[in-house]
Amino acid sequence: MNKFLTLLAVLILTANTFAQAPEKMSYQAVVRDSGDNLVTNQAVGMQISILQGSASGTAVYVETQTPTTNTNGLVSIEIGTGSLVSGNFSTIDWSADSYFVKTETDPTGGTTYTITGTSELLSVPYALHAKTADNAFSGDYNDLTNKPSLQHYGDIKQGFQPVDHDGWVRLDGRLISSLTATQQTQAMLLSFTTNLPNATNAYLSQNEATLGELSGTNTKNISQNQLPNVALSGSTSSGGNHTHNLYMSSSTTGTNGIQSAIVTSAYSSSFLSGSVQYAGNHSHTITTASLNGDVTQVAFDVKPKTMSVNTFIYLGN
Repeated sequence: MNKFLTLLAVLILTANTFAQAPEKMSYQAVVRDSGDNLVTNQAVGMQISILQGSASGTAVYVETQTPTTNTNGLVSIEIGTGSLVSGNFSTIDWSADSYFVKTETDPTGGTTYTITGTSELLSVPYALHAKTADNAFSGDYNDLTNKPSLQHYGDIKQGFQPVDHDGWVRLDGRLISSLTATQQTQAMLLSFTTNLPNATNAYLSQNEATLGELSGTNTKNISQNQLPNVALSGSTSSGGNHTHNLYMSSSTTGTNGIQSAIVTSAYSSSFLSGSVQYAGNHSHTITTASLNGDVTQVAFDVKPKTMSVNTFIYLGN
């Protein structure tokens, strides 16, 4: 009778950490005839079954293959790549039970299987369990446990998100007591006791003031020394051509022969030349163009161009 000796049943693990486990196992065996001679360079028919629970358990997967032995009588196959008879290799739950490989062989290459062998799959093939294990990585970062934090309590960011999200709380001046217990704790550790800071219509600035407090104003008072110098020009109004004469009542000759006059009345009958005549009350005015060009006055805007976003602080969930 021919003999079939199983040498090796291993799972090939060539995928990296984030790749999907291969849906096949490498299996090798040496085929000998009844005289213990190697069956070399010959096609052999094989049926491979995966049995669950024991060497006589239920077959959860069955396939057939027709490999060719080499000069040493060695046959190499990949379980999971043959012609399907029943089952689904990719859906086997390797964590559910123990599993055995049953091989049936026809040394002539047909399907009259006269050689049977069964061996238990040991630890190596159970790497396939990573697909369904409780602690397996699905490829989704959010499924990881003890993953590194990408932000820290007290971090600030600005974004177009309209509301709180993923532990980020909008800085809108709300009461600390309205937050979750975790957020209240973190807010108080940041010295916010009653309300969150309100960043609405505010700029962020490191101005050495108390952290979280608002300061400054959008109003700017301009002092006189901040205004530009303005040169005014114009013309006076005319009061008409006229002269001014002085009426004097008498004159005397003073020291060194200099004549002097005594003013007694602006309307004295005695007239001395060089006097000034009273012309009555009157004024002189100057007219200039309007400093602002007669335009409508508007408020002075001290705010630069802005974009509307929301400001958030990370306080956790």
